[in-house]
Amino acid sequence: MLPILIITAIIIFLYIYMIKPNKKRERTRFFSGYKYAHRGLFDNQGEYPENSLSAFKKAKDSGYGVELDVQITADKKVVVFHDGDLKRMCGLDKKLYTLTYEELCGLTLLNTGERIPLFNEVLELLGDTPIICEIKMHSSYRDLEICKQVSEILENYSPKLCVESFNPLAIRYFRKNNPEIVRGILSKNFSEERRELGLFITFALKNLLLNFLAKPDFIAFRHNDKKCFTFRICKKLYRPLTVAWTVRGKDEKAPADFDTVIFEGVFT
Repeated sequence: MLPILIITAIIIFLYIYMIKPNKKRERTRFFSGYKYAHRGLFDNQGEYPENSLSAFKKAKDSGYGVELDVQITADKKVVVFHDGDLKRMCGLDKKLYTLTYEELCGLTLLNTGERIPLFNEVLELLGDTPIICEIKMHSSYRDLEICKQVSEILENYSPKLCVESFNPLAIRYFRKNNPEIVRGILSKNFSEERRELGLFITFALKNLLLNFLAKPDFIAFRHNDKKCFTFRICKKLYRPLTVAWTVRGKDEKAPADFDTVIFEGVFT
């Protein structure tokens, strides 16, 4: 009986240690004071396509913060774009990371006059607008080149910006190399990704078991999955800053038990 109790105690201790986020920092309070427009205040049926300069300007002019996605081109330029491939937004069935920035400049977003912007173009446009920057690693979950490039770009800017990613290795990079930048881990149920990523990885990501590597300052959780046991335990024990994603349209209300929200469409 005693060995079983000891083993159980060790497992509980390891679990609590592994899900522990970073200690609360004063800077995180700033980010909780804003609501964040998902990929800008976009309208993919009109003149403000997602992750475009026009959508970001609209969000800025409306007094919102901005959530955006960054990834890297074949020639190591950091651009703002969500999907791994260009088919949905640009009509080209190719992976973004296989093209150079010059090649991307020949494409438009949903047949508008907007193109895929460089990250530094967006930073210049948004100025002091608070930014949640999601790091995308579509080519390989181990390829940290995007983190290095983002880090170098931020040396020339001083935006009100925090980084987030589903990939704990990306957040660990900023923990080690840019600890002054507020960082967050993205998570959700991951039921859709189990076949691709495997049961073990999706279980670990859903249950925040790699927080000990990333030490996130905030946790961005899909609001429909907020009943996840580990998310609730983490909130109860450590009280980290929490971000709800993504609240869409008039029919979804901002969850009251999150500190702030990433929203899409009409925010209520």
